[in-house]
Amino acid sequence: EGEGYTRLPTPAFIMLSSRHATVVSRTLTSARTSASTPFWSATHTRPMSSLRVAVVGLPGGGKGTQCSMIARDFGLLPISTGNLLRDIIRGEGIVKDESVRKEVADIIDRGDLVPDEMMTTIVRKALAANESVEKGWVLDGYPRSTAQAETLSEILQDIGQSLQKVFYIDVPEDVILQRVSGRRIHEPSGRVYNVHFNPPKEEGKDDETGESLIQRPDDEPDTVKARIEKYKEQTVPVIKYYEKKGKLATIPSPTSPEGYEVIRALLVTMGHRPQL
Repeated sequence: EGEGYTRLPTPAFIMLSSRHATVVSRTLTSARTSASTPFWSATHTRPMSSLRVAVVGLPGGGKGTQCSMIARDFGLLPISTGNLLRDIIRGEGIVKDESVRKEVADIIDRGDLVPDEMMTTIVRKALAANESVEKGWVLDGYPRSTAQAETLSEILQDIGQSLQKVFYIDVPEDVILQRVSGRRIHEPSGRVYNVHFNPPKEEGKDDETGESLIQRPDDEPDTVKARIEKYKEQTVPVIKYYEKKGKLATIPSPTSPEGYEVIRALLVTMGHRPQL
C-alpha cells in the first residue's frame, strides 16, 4: 500500500478466481428477503435504461477505463465530468459561456476542483439530456463531496431518476502515480493509452487515426499529487456516505481488467445483462 493510502471499509464481499468473480452484496442479500424489493436474477433482467451507476476513486485510478467498459458492455452513456469540462474549455460543451470557459480553464490549470455550484449546473444538464434518459448512464467524476452527493440525489429526484450503485475503485497511491506518469490521450476521441500497461501500436500515435497522443497538464505527477490530497479531504466522506446508504461497492483494482471483472459480475448479479 502506498504511503498515506487509506483503505476504506468494504461493503461487498468479493471472491475472485482465475475464471470468474463472485460478488455477494449486503444490499442484494437484503433484497432477496424483502417482499417489497424483488431480487433480480440474471434470468430476470431490468430494462437497460434503468441502469444508472457512478464510479468514484482517486484521480488516475482508472475510473475512466472502468466507465468505458461498463458503457460498452451494458449499453450506457458514459458521462465524465472531466470530459465535460474539457469540452467547455474547447468551447464545445453543454455550457457555452466565455466567462465560464475561462474560469474552468484556470481552475484545471491550477489542479483545483471546480466549485460545487458550477459543477452541479453542468451535471444536471448532462443527466437530463434525452440520450442520458433513454440509455441510462455511468457517471465518472461526480460527486466529489458530501454536498455534491446530496445535490445529486436532489437532481435525480427532480428528473425522475435514481442511482443504483456507486463503485469505489480501490487502488493504492503508488500504483496511481505509476499509471499517471505513462498515460497518453488521443484528445479528439478521448481514447486512453498507457506506455506501461496499454501502449499504442506506434509510440505516441493513436491506433485508429495515427494522430499524435498528448499528456494532459493535469496528469503531470505534481498536479496529480495535489489532486489526491484534495480528493482525500473532500471525497473520502462521499464513500462513507454511500456506504451508509447501502449503495457502495468497493472494487479492488490492482489492474483495470481485474477490477472490471468484479464490476461486471456484480452488475450481472443485480440483474443487468451485458450486451453480446
